[in-house]
Amino acid sequence: MKVQDKEQIVADLREKIGRASVTVLAVPRGLTVAQVTALRRKMRDISGEYKIAKNTLAIRAVEDTDFGALKDLLEGPDRKSTRLNSS
Repeated sequence: MKVQDKEQIVADLREKIGRASVTVLAVPRGLTVAQVTALRRKMRDISGEYKIAKNTLAIRAVEDTDFGALKDLLEGPDRKSTRLNSS
């Protein structure tokens, strides 16, 4: 992945996190594709978004935000982000 692509992903995540009223971290290990699809649909229904991001990019995105404390939780394998954005 090119540096510009990574920078854009971080910027997009940071913008979404900045608008979020709630951010939830989840480890969807063991979910089927159908279950993940259903979760994405339910999140959209409540004006939210289910987003999978590389830990290093997610860490950069939360730095210096109100959600900076999540940085420590983004260490390790299989951490995924779920965001509920305010409407």
